[in-house]
Amino acid sequence: QLGFPSPPKKAEDVDCASAVQGLNPSYIPFKSAGPQPLEHQLSPAPAAVVVFDFDQTLSTRHVGVFEDMARIGARAFGGPERVQMLRDLLSELSENATIAVVSRNSRYVINKVLQNLELSRFFTASLIFGFEDFGDETPKSSVILKHVLPALSLPASRGIFVDDDPSNVAEVQSTIPGIATLKSPRFGLGSQECRRILELLEAATR
Repeated sequence: QLGFPSPPKKAEDVDCASAVQGLNPSYIPFKSAGPQPLEHQLSPAPAAVVVFDFDQTLSTRHVGVFEDMARIGARAFGGPERVQMLRDLLSELSENATIAVVSRNSRYVINKVLQNLELSRFFTASLIFGFEDFGDETPKSSVILKHVLPALSLPASRGIFVDDDPSNVAEVQSTIPGIATLKSPRFGLGSQECRRILELLEAATR
């Protein structure tokens, strides 16, 4: 049985409110995620922010809306050992940083996967951005500059961006002076990259 109760059939079905408003499904402007539970509220004064891509960075491959959630860890996250590696990384990062996601995948999918893997507690829900929030023509740097850094009142020098796509890494690096960047392997983060992210966080908060 699939883990999604009634998965959307297409992108515009993911956000019912946007569909009702008649917005173009290929570009849905940013909007607030609304009131969040206390555990997902922004921390009062984070020392830094770590912005992750989702597919092939946190995951090991692209994750679709019809994934079997009962097997998602094994099929798209490298199995229990790698999931625990990510849990350890995120736990350590969350002690000094807010953790965000900027992805071309669906926010609906990302949230479902993080909840299923018991990783959602490490992320700030209002700082998870998917295709419901920005169009294909919008660079990831724009989301970081307009919505991530201002929400936390942080300068770019306190930011870290991690993505498997070299063009995304280069675009963010050239557009946001001062931000630290790391390219993930195309099969997702490994232990070496996890150590490097922690080093980047230490340097950013020094």
